[in-house]
Amino acid sequence: MIRLLDLADRDQRERASRLRATAAPPAEVGPAVAQIVAEVRARGKAAVRELTRRFDGADLADPFLPEAEWDALASRCAPGVRAALEKAAQRVRAFHAPQVPQSYEQRLPDDGLLRSLVFPRARVACYVPGGRAVYPSTVIMTAAVACDDWSWNSWSLGSTSCTSAESTPSMPSIVLAICPSSPIW
Repeated sequence: MIRLLDLADRDQRERASRLRATAAPPAEVGPAVAQIVAEVRARGKAAVRELTRRFDGADLADPFLPEAEWDALASRCAPGVRAALEKAAQRVRAFHAPQVPQSYEQRLPDDGLLRSLVFPRARVACYVPGGRAVYPSTVIMTAAVACDDWSWNSWSLGSTSCTSAESTPSMPSIVLAICPSSPIW
């Protein structure tokens, strides 16, 4: 059962603070992640291949799925599933659109001008969980929200990628149908 805390209430706010403090990751997580990042920085693709083999059990000679194979796998997605994914992505995008910051400027009394300029990201990457469960919602909640002018025919960003361990037979058609024309590892 989910318990809701009213943060306007002092006692419940203190309880929420205590809960937040217990949600910290275990101490060993930081050093483990730092070691992985250091390995990838030092050895590049060789490290990624080795880590993929170690953690995901996949030994990939080339981490990128060829475009022809991508399109063939994406075409296997059932039309009804694809339509549902498209609708979900459109709803998520519309919901998050008001959160996108806007550029603005302010004139000062002595003719000065202050500007806050907002620029979209040049690159977006997302990890799509593989394994026993398929989560196309991860693509929707990351890439769909991150893309500035998202349409189903093309990605508007200069560089967009989805990364995943391909260990679920149904994953490619569902996930690839939702992120067309994007490199996938």
